[in-house]
Amino acid sequence: MRIRRILRDLVVLALAVGSLLVAFSIFRLWEGHDQAEHPDRQSRDRQLADLAFRRENWNQAHEYYVKLTQRDPYSGYAWYMAGICLWNQSYFLQETLAEELKNESPDEAKIDSLRAQLTEIGNRAFSTLEHALDWSRYRNTARVAMAAIATTLEQHDQAIELLSAAIEDGYLRRSGLQSPEFDPLRNDPRFQEILSRGSTPR
Repeated sequence: MRIRRILRDLVVLALAVGSLLVAFSIFRLWEGHDQAEHPDRQSRDRQLADLAFRRENWNQAHEYYVKLTQRDPYSGYAWYMAGICLWNQSYFLQETLAEELKNESPDEAKIDSLRAQLTEIGNRAFSTLEHALDWSRYRNTARVAMAAIATTLEQHDQAIELLSAAIEDGYLRRSGLQSPEFDPLRNDPRFQEILSRGSTPR
């Protein structure tokens, strides 16, 4: 009699544990379905991001593109655009720094602060754009953008390496190399050689 009671209790316990496992599995399936991005929602988010970009609302556009990378880490487009928007936010800093450097009595503390902020944004944008290198469609345009950042941050050797790699990989849009951000490289023989390669049909 006692053995039967023990066996009965064991059966009840096993059924209870089994029910809990089934419930947990159903919950996990529901949770995964709930977290999965609906294509329509993904499309709306991209439309909002692109709209903010066209309006040159770099901060808002950057936030939208970052959300897209979080929902889809394999979106080369979102990574590329997030990096571009982040770097575009630095334009005001660049203009302010340029104006301060023109002053007859520049504020050295302000200059150091602006340069530190510019470097911080540049490094973040550079790291974001690095993700886009995994997609051939965005690889070379990302390299050129990263080269522009490196040039602005006075990392000229790195900029030359990135531009050279882009040209070697088939980047032929010379207009992309006419950006004022590359002006510090104009007299560099290596940059001139890159321009000559970029203008030669392959």
